[in-house]
Amino acid sequence: MEVKLRPELSTSNPDDAAILAGRGDYIEDSLVDKNVHDVLEGVDTDSDVYDPDEAAKDLHKKLISRGHFGCYEHPQAFFVAEGVSRVTMAQVTRHRLMSFDVQSMRYCNFSDAEPVIPNSFEENDVQGELEQHWMESIDRYNHLIDEGVPKEDARFVLPLATKVNMSFSANARTLMHFIDMRDAGDVQGADTENPEGAYEFARQVLEEAEDWAPETFATYKKHAKGSSKKAP
Repeated sequence: MEVKLRPELSTSNPDDAAILAGRGDYIEDSLVDKNVHDVLEGVDTDSDVYDPDEAAKDLHKKLISRGHFGCYEHPQAFFVAEGVSRVTMAQVTRHRLMSFDVQSMRYCNFSDAEPVIPNSFEENDVQGELEQHWMESIDRYNHLIDEGVPKEDARFVLPLATKVNMSFSANARTLMHFIDMRDAGDVQGADTENPEGAYEFARQVLEEAEDWAPETFATYKKHAKGSSKKAP
């Protein structure tokens, strides 16, 4: 499984978008002709000398620590993922404030698909059982198609181990909530280090988000990880 953020299809300067929106809540001036450096003037910092970078970091800390997540709804990120099991797909697509598109098992042919095999199958030396079940299911799938059954109906015999590709988008605030919910110790895969589960999916999302909006997610990890559960 691999999850990748597509920066060319996501908000550019996501940290600045959140700063501009958040600072606009606390100043009397209009934002129409303001840039980020304009609105950062006047932000209290620990330094006696004004530094816009330090002011931005301080404002991110204030906003996120206070639970002022609304301004982080403006930056939008677009991701693509490949090799996601139907089990993991079912878990991550429950997050209703994220938008998903999933490879269609109605229109795509899965005759050459490969299964997702959790680590626990290998650790307990039962990998062969899943592999045998998989091959039998694929044989039945191909037989049904050969007999004229549409792919949309033949898919009923495919296991949850079937890999699919998908794309999804979310704003920065929703990503924080998603990570809080899925990058946790009680999520499937966290205790077995399953490289194909929802826990690993969320871990990859966080890594990509940190590259996309470094100040936002560095501040989130340090000051608010886990807190957005109450504010999805």
